[in-house]
Amino acid sequence: MLESLICALKKHNIEFFMIGGSLIGAMRHKGFIPWDDDIDIGMTRSEYERFLKEVPVEFTQTHYFIQTDQSEAGYALSYAKLIDLNTHIPVPGDKDANVRQGVFIDVFPFDSQPKRKLAQVMHYYAYQYYDLYTKRLLGYGHATGKKAAAMTLLQRVLPKKSSYLTKRLRTKWMTRFQNNSRLNIVNLASPYSYGREVISSNELDLNWVKFETIKVPVSKMYDQILTRQYGDWRKLPAQSEQVSTHINNFEENE
Repeated sequence: MLESLICALKKHNIEFFMIGGSLIGAMRHKGFIPWDDDIDIGMTRSEYERFLKEVPVEFTQTHYFIQTDQSEAGYALSYAKLIDLNTHIPVPGDKDANVRQGVFIDVFPFDSQPKRKLAQVMHYYAYQYYDLYTKRLLGYGHATGKKAAAMTLLQRVLPKKSSYLTKRLRTKWMTRFQNNSRLNIVNLASPYSYGREVISSNELDLNWVKFETIKVPVSKMYDQILTRQYGDWRKLPAQSEQVSTHINNFEENE
């Protein structure tokens, strides 16, 4: 699946890089982290827009499908997935959403991050507001605790919006600072706190390294990126933490 995606990206000269647990897997395990259950790749916003425009046609006659908030109305997330339509996985938190679910690769856009702290706060919380609003409208269960309570209150006092509008407003805020190429780039959809998954322009030089039986692109400054994000990323987590986070049940469609 990853190999098919890489072939399509290479065909269209779209640059990407491994991120998060997939980057750890490439550098620590030379492949998948044994207990990991998905693959995460990142792209700059300009490459991501090209990916959405040019690559879906490569999978039209296959059992793969590029899922976005535009290609499937019930899809609430702000990043794309390549999913295998021959499989079904009820993802915890999303199992009640009216959307196709299967084995997947996450494709995250990285957007320009403003330099000023106040602008960063606005960038993050405006995104969070429209992201959580969209997820709640479409039956996704990501928001819990204080986030869920705050969202419920805001939805009561603010004008009602459609998911079509909240998706557009979310993207508008994600790309608000896009015109300045000298800024750092940030994964706003990261499961980590704002600023932990940030990449500077000098961290975008890539090397191709072994990942199972294929090769994948990673930042030449992978150690700096992973240390900033995870601390001592070379150390294995405790046995109790070596668990799958997305897939609890796997079904293969006939």
